[in-house]
Order: sequence, then structure tokens, then C-alpha cells
Amino acid sequence: MLNDIDSLYTEDPTRGQRRMWTALYKHYGEKAGRKLVKHLMGKLGIHAIYPRKNLSLLDKQNPKNHYFLHGVEINRVNQVGAWISRKSV
Repeated sequence: MLNDIDSLYTEDPTRGQRRMWTALYKHYGEKAGRKLVKHLMGKLGIHAIYPRKNLSLLDKQNPKNHYFLHGVEINRVNQVGAWISRKSV
């Protein structure tokens, strides 16, 4: 059964214990409990691949551009447009 789980995992690594359990029955006709499948997957050191949390963390090499008008006092007309054109040059 370990070889069957390994081949099914190689075929589709997104299968967790429940989908692996149904795939074992459909492909090989093996009736095993879901907890046994979970135990055997743990014994093989495999787990389902799915998006984990904190995937949207900022990249250290690509820093975030902060608000560039912070601390700038705007007190005349078109001051922001002139300031932006000077910063971009």
C-alpha cells in the first residue's frame, strides 16, 4: 500500500489524505481507513501541496514604495505636480 500511495502522490501531489483515500479505492480497490492513509502518508513524509499562509509577504530585494508626499507641506497651486516632475528626473 505504501508503493500505491507513493505512485498516486507522484501522479498528483495536491492530494491530501481524503482524496488519497478515495484514489486508493478507485485505482487499486484497496479499502483502508482514512486514518491509516494519513498515518502511512506521514510515514512516507509526504503531505498535500497547497498554498500556505504568508505568501503575500513583501520581497526584501524589491522594497515597497512609500507615500512620497509624507512630510511635504502643500501650500500653493501645482506644487505637487512640480515636485513629482523634479523627483522623476
